[in-house]
Amino acid sequence: MAKKKFNKYVIDGDRVIIYLKNRLKETMECYIDLKNLQKFLDLGHSWHTYWNKVNNTYYARCSVYKGVVDGKPRYEMIYMHHFIKPIKEGEVVDHEDNNELNNCEDNLRVTSQDKNLMNRTTKNKNNKSGYRNVSWNKELKKWSVQLQINKRNTILGTFEDVHEAGEFAAEMRKKYYGEYQGNA
Repeated sequence: MAKKKFNKYVIDGDRVIIYLKNRLKETMECYIDLKNLQKFLDLGHSWHTYWNKVNNTYYARCSVYKGVVDGKPRYEMIYMHHFIKPIKEGEVVDHEDNNELNNCEDNLRVTSQDKNLMNRTTKNKNNKSGYRNVSWNKELKKWSVQLQINKRNTILGTFEDVHEAGEFAAEMRKKYYGEYQGNA
């Protein structure tokens, strides 16, 4: 089977802007380091965006034909961040700036799933406080600050004022999550 043509791209200093299409044929920009461009050209496949419903974000991936098995064509989906930073079992690639289309090496770090989940920018969908890790405690009639610490949901404090709770939650994420604190 012939290789697909690589996406349109522009070299911008030491990075490359790759133009990807989503299912609606909208064009989106993805970024890689210039030093990795030849690796992509050698692969010779077209990349596209994939909407991840769980994370509510787009990822860049391509489909590589693997042959016919039991009379059916088989393909492997390769995510761009894994193509740049291969991982071992139990590891994930975290996009430090939370832009999953920024696949420059200084934005990618290999880590655990737990730490990757800490580094997020969004609040839960059912959040009413406006602050990540802050929820209303009906029993106490106060705002509670809760974080996952050592894989356990832990209440770290309660507050009358939601804004104080929000500030405290940000401080606690910095204390317990460090470089994985996210920014929401």
